[in-house]
Amino acid sequence: MAGLLIGRTAICGRFGGTGSVSGTVLRASEPGVNVAGKYSVRLHERRTGFLVRSTISDANGSFAFHNIKHTHYLLVSIDHNTEPKTAAVSDMVIPE
Repeated sequence: MAGLLIGRTAICGRFGGTGSVSGTVLRASEPGVNVAGKYSVRLHERRTGFLVRSTISDANGSFAFHNIKHTHYLLVSIDHNTEPKTAAVSDMVIPE
């Protein structure tokens, strides 16, 4: 069964909405084989579910969200190239 993997790093400045969350999304196409590609990545405020930002990862699976406030987030990635669609969720993402 194919699935998505989210690797991420989180960085935040000391004041205000200067935080960043970045990482890489890979599709686990078979055991031990991870495939990079363009995936939909969404950043939601954890408390409200509000969609803060969305982007498409580059061909290597890399993505970044900059200038975000320091709070808890849900990071959701969706592979639109599979049927049925597959998704991965990373909970409690906190810019540091």
